[in-house]
Amino acid sequence: MRRRPSKNQTGFTLLEMTIALGIFVILFTSTLGIYTYSIKAEQRTIQISKLQKEAQFIMEIIAKKIRSGKLDYAFYVTPINPAGVSTLALLDSSGNPTVFKFESQNIKVCTTSCALGSNFFDIPPADVVVASLKFFIEPVANPFTTINEPPTEFPKVTIVIDLENTRYGHTRHLVVQQTVPQRLAGF
Repeated sequence: MRRRPSKNQTGFTLLEMTIALGIFVILFTSTLGIYTYSIKAEQRTIQISKLQKEAQFIMEIIAKKIRSGKLDYAFYVTPINPAGVSTLALLDSSGNPTVFKFESQNIKVCTTSCALGSNFFDIPPADVVVASLKFFIEPVANPFTTINEPPTEFPKVTIVIDLENTRYGHTRHLVVQQTVPQRLAGF
């Protein structure tokens, strides 16, 4: 004989437990998906922030030298390629050289005896690889060669840099471009 439960005995049936467990699993799975998505979004934001920070740092260094100096057209043995060059030669107001060049995923800078090619040191971006760096110099010929005629165009340099950050198994790219005019006139 089966005994009937009294009214004071309460509990959950197997069906109620199964439904409650199913609802819990669905909520837990959706919450876990949202959490995973937010972690990935945070990692992506950190990568992009790092790329922007490094791009700003590199651009500030190069732009400051361009603004406070003048293009060294005599440095370029061959005519300047209008499609861009990987080396930028500048002279400061005292005539001291500064050369920036892109070589093997590094930006190298030289401030003394740059023609020898041995005094270059890296501008090290942390956790970032420089995928490409190009300088577009306008005009490609020195506009200050004629003494009696004023130049029709003052020199300016457009810097295009492609930075890459590989972190958390994902690679992010950031391409930054800035045009900087030369402030010093003439040679």
